[in-house]
Amino acid sequence: MDMKTFEDSKFVLHRTKFFILITLQIPAIIISLLIFAFFIKHRTTLNALQNQALLILLIVTFVELVADLPMPINYYYLGYVSPATPSYCNWWTFFEYSIHLISELLMATISIQRHALIFSPNIFQSR
Repeated sequence: MDMKTFEDSKFVLHRTKFFILITLQIPAIIISLLIFAFFIKHRTTLNALQNQALLILLIVTFVELVADLPMPINYYYLGYVSPATPSYCNWWTFFEYSIHLISELLMATISIQRHALIFSPNIFQSR
């Protein structure tokens, strides 16, 4: 396999990833906005404890969708990181890992909270 074949297959792979991500990102943004509109229209659903944590997770996921995902999409479209500076790459890595960590910690918290609400429904009630 020569270098030209490698570059061509890399280009095709990047373009495929670009089109898959852009095809999924647009409906995801629309659906997220519809979910936020639902929470705005039905404010009483936020009175339930389990929905409050879920809304926070949805907000973090929306930030990831509109702030983090465009960076790899731009990379797959161009084929290189732009701007290619060490500070941008460090910031991108920090932001991506931070947003994923926050999402995972929220998901774990919500899972524990749901378990407690199902098996011990009186645990979160104040006297």
